[in-house]
Amino acid sequence: MDMDMMTPRQTLFTLALAFILLAFVVELVRRRRLREEYSWLWVIASVVVVVLVGYPPLLAAIIAASGASKATTTIFMLSITFLAVVSVHMSTKLTENKSKTKRLAQKMALLAARPPAGTQTSDARNVGFAEATEA
Repeated sequence: MDMDMMTPRQTLFTLALAFILLAFVVELVRRRRLREEYSWLWVIASVVVVVLVGYPPLLAAIIAASGASKATTTIFMLSITFLAVVSVHMSTKLTENKSKTKRLAQKMALLAARPPAGTQTSDARNVGFAEATEA
């Protein structure tokens, strides 16, 4: 099977993009616009691209294993897979944050419903609460 590897121009362009992405991520972390917790995904992606494009035998092995006919197709396929992983990761973080927000809102509602400390209340729903706090 004859695999079409990347041309020198494609290789240089892809390497340049990977290094630009890496520098951009580092700058975002430095300016605290991106947390280190999330930056590792993008750093790993940049390093993987540099390794794959910089070491053609590894890219050729992945092309052969995937059954693709061109290097660009393989890199595109890996990019789509990476973006799917990022989407799943962000979805789990979003779910965690939604759960935390809900718990915090419930705690705030309970705190807001409490009568101020040291005050007597004749409200029937707070009688049990007032008796419990006096005991």
